[in-house]
Amino acid sequence: MDRVRCMRIGVKTTRRIRLRTWSSGPTASDGRTFAVPAQPAHLLGLRTCQPAARMDAPGRPHSQPVTRCPRIVVVGLLLTMVVFDACSGRRAQLAERLDSTDAELRADQEALRKELASQHLRQQLLAERLRQAEEELVRLRAQMLVAGERPEGLGRRSSGASTPSQAATGGSAAASKATTTVDPAALYEKARAHFGERQYGPALELFAQIVTEAPKSAQADNAQYWIGECHYGEGRFRRALQAFGQVLAYKKTEKDDDAQLKIARCHLALGEKDQAIAAFQGLLQTFPNSEYVGAARRELRYLEGP
Repeated sequence: MDRVRCMRIGVKTTRRIRLRTWSSGPTASDGRTFAVPAQPAHLLGLRTCQPAARMDAPGRPHSQPVTRCPRIVVVGLLLTMVVFDACSGRRAQLAERLDSTDAELRADQEALRKELASQHLRQQLLAERLRQAEEELVRLRAQMLVAGERPEGLGRRSSGASTPSQAATGGSAAASKATTTVDPAALYEKARAHFGERQYGPALELFAQIVTEAPKSAQADNAQYWIGECHYGEGRFRRALQAFGQVLAYKKTEKDDDAQLKIARCHLALGEKDQAIAAFQGLLQTFPNSEYVGAARRELRYLEGP
């Protein structure tokens, strides 16, 4: 009887191969089990058999074996191990690339958020600088008007730019036209003096008194404009916006372009960019000969971008 030697190969995910051998025939044995390192793979139930040499006599093998199993099974096992190892490495590479892409995306989002915050901060700082510059300009104009001087380069101005001598000669005429006993010209000069010293509270009260008690006087439209300037100087931009809007209701006022400019800057100070752009464009369209056309165009270039 021929003796056949068999081997069972089990490949587990423990990275070790278990080899079990046994033999059949007259000298059958249970064989032994060996464990050798292996690449990760699923359990494979592969069996290879190789017939042992036929024994004509004890210790003497026959010259030719009876049968032989194909060795391609072992080759297939090795190829399977290589494929599984390659797939595992590919998954690791994909996971690494995914983590890297996610990190880059998060970095880009953070950079974009910081850039937007920086632009908003620059816009707020610009609005604050404009407010301070306007406040200083108004203060200087008030001081010059109180001193009886007219700033150079100014186109048209209302009777608010009148000198103290003009106020003295025209005060009686304005008072006669007013429906009350108040002297709007005197109140106007006093209010402008307070405004020139940045005393917005007292100035606001006097300007409001003119508008309330002498609404048809020559100083009423100017007083309404300076009410808006008082609110603007104290940072109450919403109230200033309303006050400047009321100036445009006076049909014969010469403060209309001034009020339109301040309306745009109130919107800008409030962070209302679209409304500010519309107000500046309204200034260019409605008052093309205004002295503020250049300032409005500069503001639009900055707000609308390149």
